[in-house]
Amino acid sequence: MTTVWVVSVILVILYSAEVHGDISVTSTVNPVGLIGNNDVELVCTYSLSSFYDRVTTMVWCRETSKDSGRYEELATFYPPGKSQDRATLKNLSNPSVFERIVLTNPTESSLTAKMKFTSVVCGDERKYQCAVLAKKAYTNSSMWAKPTIDTILRVTATPNTTSFGEVEMVPASNIEEGQTVQFTCTSNVGRRAGTFLWTKYRSISDSMGSTVTSTTQTFPSTDCTYTGSSVISIVMTKDDDGVIIRCTIQQETISDQSNKAYYRQTNPIRVCATPNTTSFGEVEMVPASNIEEGQTVQFTCTSNVGRPAGTFLWTKYRGISDSVGTTVTSTTQTFPSTDCTYTGSSVISIVMTKDDDGVIIRCTIQQETISDQSNKAYYRQTNPIKVDSPDPSMGETTYGGEVISTVGMILLSISVILLSLTVGLGIFISHNKRLPFSQTPITEISARFPMALPSGFVNHHKYRNPRRRLKA
Repeated sequence: MTTVWVVSVILVILYSAEVHGDISVTSTVNPVGLIGNNDVELVCTYSLSSFYDRVTTMVWCRETSKDSGRYEELATFYPPGKSQDRATLKNLSNPSVFERIVLTNPTESSLTAKMKFTSVVCGDERKYQCAVLAKKAYTNSSMWAKPTIDTILRVTATPNTTSFGEVEMVPASNIEEGQTVQFTCTSNVGRRAGTFLWTKYRSISDSMGSTVTSTTQTFPSTDCTYTGSSVISIVMTKDDDGVIIRCTIQQETISDQSNKAYYRQTNPIRVCATPNTTSFGEVEMVPASNIEEGQTVQFTCTSNVGRPAGTFLWTKYRGISDSVGTTVTSTTQTFPSTDCTYTGSSVISIVMTKDDDGVIIRCTIQQETISDQSNKAYYRQTNPIKVDSPDPSMGETTYGGEVISTVGMILLSISVILLSLTVGLGIFISHNKRLPFSQTPITEISARFPMALPSGFVNHHKYRNPRRRLKA
């Protein structure tokens, strides 16, 4: 405690000596030490006026604790000369300086006392004072002198990025156009406390980006550094689809901010656009009516399907009371629209059966922004479809593997009946030859033109000449 008191008194006297300009003393202004095995040097230089012929002692003192205003001697130096003693260091504690400081005495060419820290700790940050004791010429009186401004050693620390996690994004997915997304960045930001810089890049190829206004909150860590946190909120637009949000630590010890150790960024963010159903028309059906059993009907659905591009789901319901339905296999073709979304179209074909009478065909948009597909805004459906069965009077059957109409069957039946009658009549006549009409009369014309008979043919019938009968 005596040493501390003496130095304090001496320094007060010394200040007045400096005012008179008899001794000039300068020291390092605001040196900065980086925590760890890094060097930082405190330098004190003096010069004498004609009133002083020599310096007997130089000392470096430090505050007993930060901002205490009380000082204690840390190192003593001696001027150049034949009997120059070695500079001495007092092994002060809190923090200890043992084996961390190297002292260099003044020389003839450099009237400078140097105190170099080879390793810097947080506790080294405090005020230091350099003082010079000189003797007047022709007298035995001495005087202390010191700089008018104390040397303040500032201690810095590079951010410890082992705690630098990924950018937190809420919500993390299914982000829709117009939705507000919150981004959070947290990390050790070193000493002096650093800040976070937020940048929005339009894509991976965007090398410039645009700065997002932000603030950083910091609070002390246990290792004399600081932890920082920053939160920003962005209302996402359709132009933000594919953007990358980067959070970068800015701190005085970081010279290269492109170093990946000092930034974190999101993956490209998908900004979804909900389908614009103002263009969602009714299901197109071809043919639209007079549908018969066995006929193929084509159904078409077209609408804006948002971004990313949605698809269409086709469902067949067996009636209004059918709440489940059955899925109809389909594909959806999509193509970009002018508003950064997509338009989709899907076509299905169904061969209608008698069981399809009264069915309802529904077309529903499926897209990641749609959570409720029962919302009528996102589906269109037909009215119950009437499927006609064939008229029994105009129906069809098969014969020999071919389709024959009912009219054809009637005509065929009539032909068979007529043929049967003809054959039956022929058989009847052949079995009743004695009937008057069983012999065919020979007409006059046939008598005039007798039929030529084949050779060897014997006519067993007697032909009578009607003229001969008349003459008789």
